[in-house]
Amino acid sequence: GLNDTPPTLGTLGNAFVAVAPDTLSLYFPSMVVGTLSGQTTAGDNVAIGLNSDVSGHSSICIGELASSNGSNTVCIGAGATGNNNNSVAIGHDASAISNRSVTIGFGATGGGSSVVIGDNASSTGTDTICIGTDGSANNNRSVAIGNNVQTVSNDGIAIGNGASAGMMSVAIGSSASGNSDDNVVLGRSSSSATHNNCVVIGCDSTSAGGTAVIIGNSCTGSNNSVVMGANADNSSGQSAVCIGTSSFAVREGVAIGPGARAPGSTVPSAKPMA
Repeated sequence: GLNDTPPTLGTLGNAFVAVAPDTLSLYFPSMVVGTLSGQTTAGDNVAIGLNSDVSGHSSICIGELASSNGSNTVCIGAGATGNNNNSVAIGHDASAISNRSVTIGFGATGGGSSVVIGDNASSTGTDTICIGTDGSANNNRSVAIGNNVQTVSNDGIAIGNGASAGMMSVAIGSSASGNSDDNVVLGRSSSSATHNNCVVIGCDSTSAGGTAVIIGNSCTGSNNSVVMGANADNSSGQSAVCIGTSSFAVREGVAIGPGARAPGSTVPSAKPMA
């Protein structure tokens, strides 16, 4: 009932419990606790906190302005919201925006069938995992783990602080980037740039073209090339093979061995002999 009298305790069991003035429970059994507490407008609910509000069934909201309009939800924290069914939102302004979401962290947002953990972490897609402060997995079937990590398309996996991955791509390592399609990038600050179908393994290595295989630290490979070895370079041609430390080849050249150069190739100043 709506109370303008001193705090009251309703009947336990098959009735509601309303504690403190201006609490409201419209369905049984429910519990509402807190001065000017919000309301439960369906059965088997618990609302605790100033202006907390539960309108679904079998839900719990604890915290000022905590709210749920779904069933079987748990919202804990000031401003926490559960807008669909079978969801959990824990943290100040945490929000479970779709069904079967688990969202934990200050300002975190979780999509359907997703797990989101971390302050300001975000998932607006479905079937995602996002763990880390300011991380985002705002596409479907994606995994983003690390601070400031992101997946920029469906089915991406990005692991590492500042890592990012595109569709069907994997990027693992601090600041590793595989933002286009079907790439594997492993290593700190390595990148497939805007190219597709690349494998880049090693620190500070880069693909300058698509369908390249690049393995080693500080390597560069172009279209349809294979580059292996620290400082190996095929940045100025395609369909080349460079295998060996500081090896270098231009278009359709083959350089095998430490410091090897394919015919017609000039070692660039940026790639000194090891």
